[in-house]
Amino acid sequence: MNLGEIRSKFIQFSGREDLVNSNGSDNGADFFIGAGQRFLDRRIDFRKSSGRIFKPLAVDAYTIKFNGCRAIERVYINDTEERWKLELKTLEWLRDEYFDTVADTDSGDPIYWSPAMLRGIDIKDMNSVGTFFNFVMNEKGTEDYDGIVILPPPDEAMTVEIFGKFYSPNLVDDSDESYWSAVVPETLIQAALYRLEIFYRNTEGAKDYLAGIEMDLVDIDKDSIHEDNVNVDQLEG
Repeated sequence: MNLGEIRSKFIQFSGREDLVNSNGSDNGADFFIGAGQRFLDRRIDFRKSSGRIFKPLAVDAYTIKFNGCRAIERVYINDTEERWKLELKTLEWLRDEYFDTVADTDSGDPIYWSPAMLRGIDIKDMNSVGTFFNFVMNEKGTEDYDGIVILPPPDEAMTVEIFGKFYSPNLVDDSDESYWSAVVPETLIQAALYRLEIFYRNTEGAKDYLAGIEMDLVDIDKDSIHEDNVNVDQLEG
């Protein structure tokens, strides 16, 4: 199902005609559908939770930012000839190892990466510090970003490959689909109804929907475990 179809079923089962307009377009229903999808993303980790993104890294650049990531797992660098895995270090370790200014740090083949501390609370004097790799975001409108620091900076343009757990794509247009809407739409509808009950403090109704959701997620998890076991048997055989 796509978003438009999910919305229609959500209205049918909730009885909340006020959450759509007369032509069936969104008038609040999509908020609960989105909340339900994010709830499902956080509730279970399986193969559809994993993904990867590719980002360009310019010469002498040392930061990458992106959004939609729940957890960064590993990072690779790709140049025109080879691909290699970067070693995870803490940001504190990088500060101790690379204590010069950016201008005084030699570039080369990147070796290390660390999750960045992006949140800038008051950054008006940030550039006056200048003793380390200062990488924070603007104070407003950037809370949904994640980022990494990569050192040393590359001496040629490269591509960063980031593996991790990612949220499902936002459902915005009526034709949009995600794993939840396309493969297990009934679970997404229940999750949207669950979030609706939570917001309106209907404890008993929320419990009933949650029980149904958990049963669905157990079955999805069983399929993932079976797939993992089959792959292990094939590799060992």
